[in-house]
Amino acid sequence: MAYSLEEGQPALTPPECTIQIINENLDRIRWDNHCDLASITANTSKATTAYERANRFGKRRNTVIIGGIRAAVLRNEAKEHADSVVMGEAGNSWLLLLEAFKHNKLKLFYNQKRVIGLCLSMIPRYHLLKRENYKAICVQTTRTVPP
Repeated sequence: MAYSLEEGQPALTPPECTIQIINENLDRIRWDNHCDLASITANTSKATTAYERANRFGKRRNTVIIGGIRAAVLRNEAKEHADSVVMGEAGNSWLLLLEAFKHNKLKLFYNQKRVIGLCLSMIPRYHLLKRENYKAICVQTTRTVPP
């Protein structure tokens, strides 16, 4: 089982993987459940909490992945709390990371510099969300070019 504290990666994750999305604004983390891979994303305002969660998952012998804008900008800080850091959009990097994880060859950093066009993006797996907790579901209609 993989815990994802972010809604974008499940669309990129092969269907044979079991995924649980945890939105800490709405859900509690079940620390008694084991997961093979914990994927955490956070912006700067939530970085301290994200690092605390990453450390706790790590102490439970889970592989921890950190991504998000904070990790992209401060990758050396993020690596202190994770087995691997994803910078930029997950896109192709996520599939490479999962393949490396399966073979116990995870790299410290994954950095996808090329933007994947919106027309090639996967449709989010909305069925994994607890729909009763959301009044609306976001739809992405455009993307910006990273620096």
